[in-house]
Amino acid sequence: MAIEGAASVVKDTFTGDGSATQFGPLSVTYLAGQETQLLVFIGNVFQNPAVAFTVTGTNINFTSPPNNLQPIVILHGYAGTAVSL
Repeated sequence: MAIEGAASVVKDTFTGDGSATQFGPLSVTYLAGQETQLLVFIGNVFQNPAVAFTVTGTNINFTSPPNNLQPIVILHGYAGTAVSL
């Protein structure tokens, strides 16, 4: 059953430099293990949660550094709505 409500989608962007694996701060704070609540793209290629990246607090950590000048786009806030039943 779908619940109607508004979701505020947030977009964070960074740029790879070929050596850094940690980027932040993100607009939203996450606990370790909440990677599936984000859609992450590097150079328009979707990144697999918990395989290509993890999140802790307001930082995203990639297992390999994104290439130099590659755009990193992180979408979050789409995962649901908070509606009291």
